[in-house]
Amino acid sequence: MTALSVSDYIVNEVQTVTGRNGSETRALYSLIKKKGQGYTQDPYMLLPAFEGGDLYIRYWMKFQPDLVERMTPQTWRVFFEWKTAGDYRVIASVVTWGNVQPYWEIRGDNNANGGLPYEQFWKVENRSVAVPAGEWFKVEVFWHRSSGADGRVWMAINGRVILDRYGPNKGVNNASINRIMVNQLYTGGSYPVYQWVDEVEIWDGFPPDAGNRPYRPETGTPRSVRR
Repeated sequence: MTALSVSDYIVNEVQTVTGRNGSETRALYSLIKKKGQGYTQDPYMLLPAFEGGDLYIRYWMKFQPDLVERMTPQTWRVFFEWKTAGDYRVIASVVTWGNVQPYWEIRGDNNANGGLPYEQFWKVENRSVAVPAGEWFKVEVFWHRSSGADGRVWMAINGRVILDRYGPNKGVNNASINRIMVNQLYTGGSYPVYQWVDEVEIWDGFPPDAGNRPYRPETGTPRSVRR
């Protein structure tokens, strides 16, 4: 693969499309046409210089209409992930294990490229909130990092909570988060795979208008907003 042949595999572009409310919007379109060696991934990745405390991210996403067909008979598709400098990872996927309809799976483990023997700390599955295909849906993610019981990882889809886990979420080396894959296109399924992302917001806590919130009072202020 060379700089001239990258587009034979992966394409990213800002497109004018119909947005979540039916009006025109400019959204990030990501497409993987075929894989290279091993698995191929296309993350929108932030590389923080330091870990600055609580973080809340939300955006609107649309999977391709033939999501189910591309995930048959059984496989995985990652849409969000963060990693520390070697000892902790949170990864959120759509999966079809057991040849069933897609459902949500979120894991905390130490697969953060640190060379540690693999260890899974926790896994949460959610089959009650439907996985949309071919339509816009809202993704919300929040985390509070801690080595104690007050650690928290929270996720919601269209305002419905799919994960709310309290407990330690720091690794053996107490390493800081150094990669945040705000949205991720990465699958074990068949190609092509593609999606759209719009209205990305990053806050340092739950914003005042966050929906379905049985959690602490909102204190967040926007760190940045990118559309």
